[in-house]
Amino acid sequence: MDEKTLEGILTELLRESGPSDVLIRAVTAAAEAEPPGPEFLRRAEEAALAAFAVRRLAAARARTGFQPLPLAAYLERLAEGAGVGLAALWRFLNIPVPEQVTVLSARDLARMGRLLGLSAREMIAHVRLSLLGQDLLLCAQPVSRRGADGPTSALEACEAALENMAADADAPTARRYAAVARGVSGAYAEVEEQDDR
Repeated sequence: MDEKTLEGILTELLRESGPSDVLIRAVTAAAEAEPPGPEFLRRAEEAALAAFAVRRLAAARARTGFQPLPLAAYLERLAEGAGVGLAALWRFLNIPVPEQVTVLSARDLARMGRLLGLSAREMIAHVRLSLLGQDLLLCAQPVSRRGADGPTSALEACEAALENMAADADAPTARRYAAVARGVSGAYAEVEEQDDR
């Protein structure tokens, strides 16, 4: 904005709110402030590009929906579809680039999932598939048959297959699956609560 426009806006603001000490100090400080330095502009540009990449990833996720893949493979597929790299996602979340996505904390998984539009159920399925270390072929194809309660979705079919595997698993593996579900569900609830504040 040029000074005349800025001055007009500030004058209008003073007219509407009345001159208060706080407002006068804020207007004076804004008028006397120096332009941002190159380091600030670099960081602002980096943040804007990261936010743009996250929006592209979220749009790709909205187009593709749930796919029964380990989390890392699913994120790679989203990044490919969005035409962006995952490094932007890690920068946006302010977390280091993980060697494996499954080493992220439940809180980081919840923050990432919420940004991309993943439900807690979807995130739990992706993480459980990651723990298996491979695609779960039993639920790799979208299901079009109708169940007792209506159409069965790919997520429902995947959850059912994962539950069957957990029921057949040894006790430590079953506890690990249950811990993943509790951790991710709890973190999603915590992140949602903070977002609502």
